[in-house]
Amino acid sequence: MTLEHEVVIERPLEEVFAYVADPANVPEWQAGVVSTTKTSDEPMATGVRWREVRNFLGRRVHGTLEATEYEHGRLFALRTVSGSAAIHVRHLFEPFDGGTRIRVLAEGNPGRLGRLGGRFVRRAAERQLQGDFARLKQVLEERA
Repeated sequence: MTLEHEVVIERPLEEVFAYVADPANVPEWQAGVVSTTKTSDEPMATGVRWREVRNFLGRRVHGTLEATEYEHGRLFALRTVSGSAAIHVRHLFEPFDGGTRIRVLAEGNPGRLGRLGGRFVRRAAERQLQGDFARLKQVLEERA
């Protein structure tokens, strides 16, 4: 399953990138995320891992995520290392009309849930992705 989304946030690129690339902020803007915990104190970079607990379709899902690409101010990508769903998400950042445009490409294999619910799982994932990035926009723009 592949999902794409784009959002423009009326905040400076450096601020948006720093916020999105910090796993500690994820529960604030992603509705399904209950908690995130980095597994080390090192600064964010390729190879850094964190644990995540989220709710999806009424199920509690535990997983470990890893930053697979990290180019400060331009690109942040992650993938699941362990958990019930295999995902890879790329966030591309660019200046746009005084703010920041984020282009998101999410690819994943939802595992058993996908086999059981196909289109339902896809629609739920699309709604969640759109809602999360709308919430991200709101959180960051309200801080202005």
